[in-house]
Amino acid sequence: DVEVFESILQDIFQKAQVPLGNDKLKRPVVEALRNEGLNEILTEKILQFDNMLSYRHGVILLGQTGCGKTVSRQILAGIKGRQHVINPRSVSYGEMYGTLDPVSQQFTDGILATLVRSAVKSRPGNATHMEWLVFDGELNSSWMESLNTILDDSRVLCLVTGHRLNIG
Repeated sequence: DVEVFESILQDIFQKAQVPLGNDKLKRPVVEALRNEGLNEILTEKILQFDNMLSYRHGVILLGQTGCGKTVSRQILAGIKGRQHVINPRSVSYGEMYGTLDPVSQQFTDGILATLVRSAVKSRPGNATHMEWLVFDGELNSSWMESLNTILDDSRVLCLVTGHRLNIG
């Protein structure tokens, strides 16, 4: 797919050079892959992933088992920040997003709200440091639908209580 896309770009924009990604990042990526005893073939995929993250704050990595999704994410997170991994199938909707006690009317933050608050609070002034909330598991519309507001350009997580957590 990449070759076809690059071929189309070359046909349309014959003199244009499309950069793969951050050249400064290539060396640390190669070193991290070597340190883990992994093949450097993932370098290009990791640089593409980083390039996508520079444009979008929500990215979905799709692929078959064993194609390098987790390794790519771990290598890049090890270089650029910290990740919090959640398997959304292992927790209930209430555990993920929070619950409202019907008697006391007290709202208890779920895992996602807790992690977002922590990530926003601990974010240093360094613009290259990233805090990643990773949903590692099969895509499911029921939990993805609730992420619409955080994934759109507003970059705000809207909780059931009306609280809004700004990640931007």
